[in-house]
Amino acid sequence: MSSSTLYRLSGVALLLGALLTLVSAALHLLPPFDQLTSPLWVPLSLLFLLASMLVVLGLPGMYVRQAGRTGLLGLIGFVLTVLLWLILGVGGQTIDAFVLPWLVGNVATRPLLDAGAPWEVFFVVGPVLALVGPLLLGLVTMRAGVLPRGAGLLLFVSSLLDGTAYVPLPSPIGTLIESAGLVLLCLGLAWLGYALLSLQGPEVEQSRLAATEASR
Repeated sequence: MSSSTLYRLSGVALLLGALLTLVSAALHLLPPFDQLTSPLWVPLSLLFLLASMLVVLGLPGMYVRQAGRTGLLGLIGFVLTVLLWLILGVGGQTIDAFVLPWLVGNVATRPLLDAGAPWEVFFVVGPVLALVGPLLLGLVTMRAGVLPRGAGLLLFVSSLLDGTAYVPLPSPIGTLIESAGLVLLCLGLAWLGYALLSLQGPEVEQSRLAATEASR
């Protein structure tokens, strides 16, 4: 597979994944999509799961595109961001789609829905990854200058907003800030996806060689 093909496939995956995530997250806030007992809960969770899988598939191409200029810090940010989408996106939505509806439909298993259930670790580790991963990835993207710096800035700011999860804020304000963080994160990823999709073959190869030379 050529570099241009890889980048374009990654671009499509990132762009679609980010946009579908925004749609899914917005619908999850509206009735009846926000009700676990609603027949619409599972289809929406599956849509969210598909969106997260697309983002995970698109991130490697974005990392490879600028790896020559981001170094170890870029690798760490990439790994943590992939883990973020795997844990909260793929893992969390798998639970939402296949586990929670079954538990709520069985009287004997409903106590497992209480706080302290085993999967609560997803929602403990997730905010930490959301704070560190996009922050590092956004920072190295801005410094590298290979992909749009504005997209890197959106990732960076989104992580700062997610950091407010550790600040005791009134529920409406905290939810609003958290939602804004997700919106900026998805917009940043969509922008990066569009940038990858817009690359031309010769430009890709020339940029790759220039990045390789710069890293030596």
